[in-house]
Amino acid sequence: MRRPPDEWNSESGAKARLFHAVSEAHLSRIIKVDLKAEMFCYEVDEHAQTLAEMMDGKRLLVTNTPDQAPGDIVARYKSLADIERGFKVLMRMRLKAADAGLSPERALERLRRIQYHRIQIDAANPVSGVSTIQNEQTEILRALNVKKPAAHQQLALL
Repeated sequence: MRRPPDEWNSESGAKARLFHAVSEAHLSRIIKVDLKAEMFCYEVDEHAQTLAEMMDGKRLLVTNTPDQAPGDIVARYKSLADIERGFKVLMRMRLKAADAGLSPERALERLRRIQYHRIQIDAANPVSGVSTIQNEQTEILRALNVKKPAAHQQLALL
């Protein structure tokens, strides 16, 4: 078994461990760790904790369709799971038929790396394009029978 570094046993090490644990648990809005304090110190933001407790177990749906009734929006959201399941089944069938050797989750993970960029510096005309599409991504798109994204130009990632 690997022993933790000696600096983890110090007060600053304890602060750093708590800070990282709080960050990884997505609790940094509630628990404030003071890394600059001389002594080990943290504080609980009671207001943030109350808000988090009010929202616990709830999902906030935001839409840009003000003409729909809240019940319709909720129903459409709930049907999204069925749509996603159907999408994965279709994707799995196409990937299998093309002998791609990838699960839908793995294929989507690789396709998520394709990004559309729009860059504008000062008053210059904006430049837009799609990040460079790798051969593996092209093969996945071909297996899925999906047209390759096109933009005015491809932008190489730095």
